Parts: sequence; structure tokens; C-alpha cells
Amino acid sequence: MFTGFEEVVYHSSVNEGSASASEILAGALHDNGRAILVGNKTFGKGKIQSVMELHDGSALFVTVAKYLSPSLHDIDQVGITPDVQCTADMINVPKESLFKEKSSVSTLEADSCIMVAEHELDIQESKGTAS
Repeated sequence: MFTGFEEVVYHSSVNEGSASASEILAGALHDNGRAILVGNKTFGKGKIQSVMELHDGSALFVTVAKYLSPSLHDIDQVGITPDVQCTADMINVPKESLFKEKSSVSTLEADSCIMVAEHELDIQESKGTAS
């Protein structure tokens, strides 16, 4: 049965701010061959903790679960390294021009990671596997 999603490869942008659920989603898409990760290594939040307040006002943190990727990679304190790494630096655009009201270049258009992701999509489109 064809659902239209079998041949689609997604690109997911990740960085050091990607944690918890976003890391799990990126890892799941990547491990199942459904996404090419672009950006920087993720934060590495791979534990679920329960907090119990004690009678004296202190607290006890108990780890109740760990996040693992579908390939059983433990991401806690390690993160996920993207397939294509890039810098978050702005390319060839003075930062002052990004903050002017009538700037012709938006922050997203000047972000090198967005540019790398667009390039990767172009490559996949030329292979006929991108959406």
C-alpha cells in the first residue's frame, strides 16, 4: 500500500538548543533513514526525571527513563551529531544590515545552516528523493 511517504527524505535542522523531544524526533527520523540532519550537535538531554519534594523542603530527583534512538544510541550528555555540519555564523552579511527595517536579506536567508539545508534539498531533488 502506497501512502506517498515511502520515498520522501526530510531534512531536519538541529543545533545545541535541540533537546529532549526535538532530539528524539530528529534521531528517530535519522535512524529510520527518513531525514538528513543539518546543523550542529544537539544538547544531549536523554533522561526523564521525576522530582519528589521531601518533608524538609529539599528535593529528590530520580531518573525514571532514558531516551534512546531507534538504533539504541544513548543521547544523554552526548547529543546527536548531524550528517552535515555547518556554522551558525552569518555569511557575507554585516550584522547591522540584518537589523535595518528595509533590509533586503532576512536573518533566515543569511543563516549558513539554512543555506546548507537548502543545498542538501537541491541535491536530493536532483536525485528525485526530496519533498
